[in-house]
Amino acid sequence: GSAELQEWLVPLTRGQPLITLRRCAIPAVRAFLAEVRIAVLLMVPIMADGSHWGQVVFAECREDREWAADDLKILTMLGEVIGAAVTRERFFGQAQQRELLLRAINDSAAEIMTASDLHLAITNSLGIVARAIGVDRVMVQELVPQPGSLSGLAPQRVLRNFWHAPGAPLQLPELVQILARPYHPEVAAWMEPLKGGVAVQAQLSQATGAIREILQGFQSQAVLMVP
Repeated sequence: GSAELQEWLVPLTRGQPLITLRRCAIPAVRAFLAEVRIAVLLMVPIMADGSHWGQVVFAECREDREWAADDLKILTMLGEVIGAAVTRERFFGQAQQRELLLRAINDSAAEIMTASDLHLAITNSLGIVARAIGVDRVMVQELVPQPGSLSGLAPQRVLRNFWHAPGAPLQLPELVQILARPYHPEVAAWMEPLKGGVAVQAQLSQATGAIREILQGFQSQAVLMVP
């Protein structure tokens, strides 16, 4: 089954090459290799930044083959070279993104500090930063203390500024509704670091429970909140 196939591939995640002869494989793997008509399979892992990024696959379809130790070392080097190239590309990509983000922050700060219309300047700045980091919606939320006798209650959450990319769903009524109701305890605990000046983030693919519901309500694949 799929569990057997996943267990078979575990050595790759640890950076170890994997050689499989169909005639010696466990049933699930033997069935898979028979389906794709492979007699011997060699997979060499590609590691990038210490994590399993992928693999180079060598297949012998006609007959069993014994891989010499020297051949295996050379083919493993191929995976290492590809992994190093991927790591380098990631580094350059991250450096370029940081440069774009710093430039966007500087442009935004200049616009905000010299603006006669602060609300418009903040909205424009949200768009500058959003385009630099490649997101399609940004909002500014203000926490307004409850007045008088209600001061013991949680602050009211008010949507102050909002920017969205062309074609992205606006979702303003849904956002206002989500912000108006009390957060689930699980969501409140997730957001607690914001009070100490620490950003929080979540991805829909990994989120569960109430946090996943919030992301679904926002119609977002990922959310980053910065205090």
